[in-house]
Amino acid sequence: MLSNESDSPVRAVRSIYSLLLTVAAVLCIPVLIMTFSQYVDAHENVASQCVYAQPPGVALTEAPIVYAAETAVPAGRLCVYEASGGGVISTQTGWPTTILGLLATVAAAAVTFLALRYRRSHGVILTLLPVIVIAGLWTIVALSAHAVH
Repeated sequence: MLSNESDSPVRAVRSIYSLLLTVAAVLCIPVLIMTFSQYVDAHENVASQCVYAQPPGVALTEAPIVYAAETAVPAGRLCVYEASGGGVISTQTGWPTTILGLLATVAAAAVTFLALRYRRSHGVILTLLPVIVIAGLWTIVALSAHAVH
């Protein structure tokens, strides 16, 4: 009976660790969605995506786009057009997914920190893997950002 009582805290710690690691892994999903959303917003040719997504009030000229870029923060597409009445009109995609990605990143870092405190026999790399994946996804988003027009 004494061995069962001593196993109980060990099982509890393993369960907490497994739960924290699972939560951290699930928190990678919003960052993955943000990365995919950036790709969808600006895939192949950002300028052509801006042409297809012109807002009302854009000047009716052959080349109304002043500036087009794939952006990192927010992870999306920036389009700046000549306005029909003078000036410019700008549109930016990606704010909702970027905010969700930022919140998931902060939460994953906090959960990973807690998991490191409960880690017993598991390696540090396994515990840090969700944060490493998230850092890799943010790197992809940052390296994808570029101006086109």
